[in-house]
Amino acid sequence: MRVFALLCVVAVALAKQEWSHADQGAWSDYSPGCGGDNQSPINLFTGMFGEKAPTAFSPLIIQANQAAAGTWKNNGHSLQLDFDDVRGGAAKLNTDGERGIPGLHNYALSMLHLHSPSEHQIDGKSFAIEAHFFFTEGDHKAVVSVMFQDGGRDGNAQLDVLLRGIPTVGHDTRIEAVDLTGLLPDLGSAAKGTPSPYYYYVGSTTTPPCAPDVTWLVFKQPLTASTDQIARFNKFYRGNAREVQDLGDRMVTLNSPSPFNSPFPDLEKKFTDPIFFD
Repeated sequence: MRVFALLCVVAVALAKQEWSHADQGAWSDYSPGCGGDNQSPINLFTGMFGEKAPTAFSPLIIQANQAAAGTWKNNGHSLQLDFDDVRGGAAKLNTDGERGIPGLHNYALSMLHLHSPSEHQIDGKSFAIEAHFFFTEGDHKAVVSVMFQDGGRDGNAQLDVLLRGIPTVGHDTRIEAVDLTGLLPDLGSAAKGTPSPYYYYVGSTTTPPCAPDVTWLVFKQPLTASTDQIARFNKFYRGNAREVQDLGDRMVTLNSPSPFNSPFPDLEKKFTDPIFFD
């Protein structure tokens, strides 16, 4: 009986084990998934295009609420906005029919959170902030990632809605109306989708338990945050980013608008070529 009780105590302790970005090497000790293959984030290269035909992937179609509401939390690892309507009222994610990424249909936005510096790199470069928009459809997960670079005095009005009232660790507050279109690159129209180039690959969540089979959609062009906005976030979190992980034998694809709708078809063709790494 005593042995059973001791085992229960150990199990509960392991279940509640706290993780830290400062001790990432220990994550796999209590979250084995963090030591698995196909982990995120990764370094995204733009200079290695094969001489292959364009892929069939279409622009993303993101229908975002201009007055989304939710609970703004400081969870000890990041600032996180849990949306009130997780059935798609905040935003929905799709690709265009037969030309879209397989299975990416009618995903609903449930949450967003922030990292500083960025977790993903583009050509080895990190950015001041990276925002992750978590979409789900059943058991399937997709994350839309947006980078923010330091724009000096040039800030982002909707990022300011989030950062003007930051709760202390373990507490939360309400966000009654944030325009999500201001936190995403040009979304284009619901018919044609966003014209903004994005990377597509399959990875994991970037915090324990490092859940696998996550569809990552990382916008190539960063938005701008002011130096003051970055400092406000860094007052609470600086260094809450997972280290870049090995790509392994995965393929990364850089997608952009269809060359058939582009005034520069030769240039746009390159943006839709798969990127292979040795």
